[in-house]
Amino acid sequence: MTENKYPLVSYILLALLIIIWGVSWPIYKHGVQFMPPLLFAGIRSFIAGTLLFLFAWKLRHHIRFKKHWKLYVISAILNNVLYLGLQTVGMIYLPGGLFSVLVYIQPVILGILS
Repeated sequence: MTENKYPLVSYILLALLIIIWGVSWPIYKHGVQFMPPLLFAGIRSFIAGTLLFLFAWKLRHHIRFKKHWKLYVISAILNNVLYLGLQTVGMIYLPGGLFSVLVYIQPVILGILS
């Protein structure tokens, strides 16, 4: 087991992640009022994917896309198209706070049921 040399930095980054993630739900709820939910989810995923691509570019040789492209496509369909797309559609029908609780209680329920 490795020792964390910078525990304060880890806690600050974790708190920042939680704050950004929590603030994003009201923004998403507001955004689906101006465009269809699947288009909104697609644009959101495209922007995030572009940023991730820029960060991952220097690790491109480790990704081995030609060998694992089928797994990447399946992952993209299941995670981005179905999960994020349907999640954004669901935001139309529920308040943002309640919806975020329902979405992120899923891993807890899955852990309990497994």
